[in-house]
Amino acid sequence: MRRKRVLITGSSGMLGKDIVDEMLNRNEFDIYGISRSQKINSRIKEYVCDLVDFKRVKEILSEIEPDIIIHCAANVNVDSCEKNKNAAYQINSEATRVLAAHAPQKVKFLYISTDSIFNGDMGDYTEKDEPEPLNYYAFTKLEGERLALQENPDALIIRTNIYGFHKPTIEKSLVEWALKEFGEGNAITGFYDVFFNPIYTKQLAKVIYNLISLESRGIINIGCKEKLSKYEFLVMLAEMFNIDKMLVSKSSIDNISYNAKRPKNTTLDTFKFHNIINYELEIKAGLKELFNDYNGIDFKE
Repeated sequence: MRRKRVLITGSSGMLGKDIVDEMLNRNEFDIYGISRSQKINSRIKEYVCDLVDFKRVKEILSEIEPDIIIHCAANVNVDSCEKNKNAAYQINSEATRVLAAHAPQKVKFLYISTDSIFNGDMGDYTEKDEPEPLNYYAFTKLEGERLALQENPDALIIRTNIYGFHKPTIEKSLVEWALKEFGEGNAITGFYDVFFNPIYTKQLAKVIYNLISLESRGIINIGCKEKLSKYEFLVMLAEMFNIDKMLVSKSSIDNISYNAKRPKNTTLDTFKFHNIINYELEIKAGLKELFNDYNGIDFKE
């Protein structure tokens, strides 16, 4: 009897790399990846493919015959999505539909969505609260949710907000940007009026393994138990890396002119998650794990 085959899109990305490692560490699956630009993990069979090349994606799916698809890949650049709406829809929505439509009676499909689908007026959103995207990125991710469940009614949708780093580092995430600035002795600003409850990518990878093992389905919010501002998060990051927290100053998001509007409070209620998996996800534990991982990696490998 063959082992279950897991296909991870965005396998070289910030979250994808940690899911790959978590699944490999379990030694229960054969792991396959799709990466847009490069192969980075010699321990898995990794395909270089743009997910909007739907013909090639379908060929890969037929070749692998996966039992589980974990769809992480997306364009998460909010302003880019606002500027190039058709491209954003193709990768964030239509590619999700194509992947979810593959053998839905046989395949477990898991889609990584976002807390950004809410308008941010109240925060502490449950899975039953009505989404109201403020920008096109959020619209395409919400559309991805709809299409995933349309094509595969047993799909698992994870709404979340992640932090972590890439390998090699590309300085695009909040953490990578902040650590680069700290390393150069530069002061940074953090929004005191934008709130979230984020989760470290490696924490989420472990959660995903558990949810798959429990055969969970439907929409589930996942985040740390603490609700904090972006400013508070950056202060905690500085403290974890033994950096002077005075390098972080407060600012309002209203002072920044973005192409696309951002929600202010996208904190998620995680009561449903805790009923499924009975343990807390703490911000300090996540940051400590990030600290150990970041300092233990040779980015020049």
